[in-house]
Amino acid sequence: MTSTWLAALWSRFKKNKGTKIIFWGHGALVANKSGIKSKLAAALKIWLINSVDGYLCYTESDKACLESYNLKTPIFIAGNTVDISAPQKLRKEPSKGMAKNLLFVGRLTDDKKVPELIQLFKNLKQNHSDLILTIIGDGPLQDMVSKEAKGIQGLNIAGAIYEEEKIAQYYNNADIYITLGAAGLGVNHALAYGLPVLCYKDSETGPHHHPEIDHVKEGVTGWQVSPYSKKAMHDKLEALLKQPVKAEMFSNITSYADSALSIEHMAQNILKMESEV
Repeated sequence: MTSTWLAALWSRFKKNKGTKIIFWGHGALVANKSGIKSKLAAALKIWLINSVDGYLCYTESDKACLESYNLKTPIFIAGNTVDISAPQKLRKEPSKGMAKNLLFVGRLTDDKKVPELIQLFKNLKQNHSDLILTIIGDGPLQDMVSKEAKGIQGLNIAGAIYEEEKIAQYYNNADIYITLGAAGLGVNHALAYGLPVLCYKDSETGPHHHPEIDHVKEGVTGWQVSPYSKKAMHDKLEALLKQPVKAEMFSNITSYADSALSIEHMAQNILKMESEV
């Protein structure tokens, strides 16, 4: 953006400036580029970051990625999140039954891979007749998703829901939050309800996750499936559907969310940066 370049130039060349300039963004220097494009993008971003007084990123992984480029500018972590105060009040202790209720919440866009999720659900239904999948959200693929879902027993297309009190019942009834595509702030929302997250592990071929993937910790808050294949995800779900996973993980997940994913925690991180920059 023009404002980014102007801020960097002003910060680099303005003598005795009284205002600190902090950039805020992801840790990855290059996204979906290769070869000379990758080298140019990295060089430009490094120059921009080194022009200002500090860089605020989202997670420990972001910070590690940025520090690997030997930047001169100090790097800080904000801990990007959503306001989880309402989910904290609305969440309920789960039953001890086996997992059977899957939930996806997010925009129906190409990177979320919702049609592939529907196909996975159809395959699983052959051995799990009581399995349920609820898809909440709208977007460009809404018509395609509705068409794919037509006639499938146990599949609920709920559309967009913005009221926390209404969406809370879906999170509380679900056993696993699942996404086959890019994971983002939906991870934080699910964890705030004590709901474990199932997704693929990031790889060169996809999915290209947002920084919040750091909060999906294997066996603690969820699972990252590897390799990036339909069979690997199918096999993992087959195993999870034989366990009361939400009941077993609920306490650890809510403890993690309460300590690491609150707006207050994020604000404290920003104030800490302000005192050190």
